Amino acid sequence: MAKSIAIRMTDSERNQYRWIIRHVPRMTIVGEYKNNGNVRHASGWEYEDHNGYVRTVEGNWLDLVAAVRLTVENHGFTLCSALS
Repeated sequence: MAKSIAIRMTDSERNQYRWIIRHVPRMTIVGEYKNNGNVRHASGWEYEDHNGYVRTVEGNWLDLVAAVRLTVENHGFTLCSALS
């Protein structure tokens, strides 16, 4: 089982939420139908929100940080955990 990192955030009413981040050393990516459904493998990250929805990000830690910050902002949350 991959090691996970928990991050915390709050909403405008100060309710707290926790999301989980995990490194994925090998993930399978299936292309869109218009790209002939090509399959490739990559490494990256996944993060699971408070509702259990899992998002994936290819690339390194900085790619993940940018994606998580954008998702947190889109939910109207304020990040309490440091991501650097």
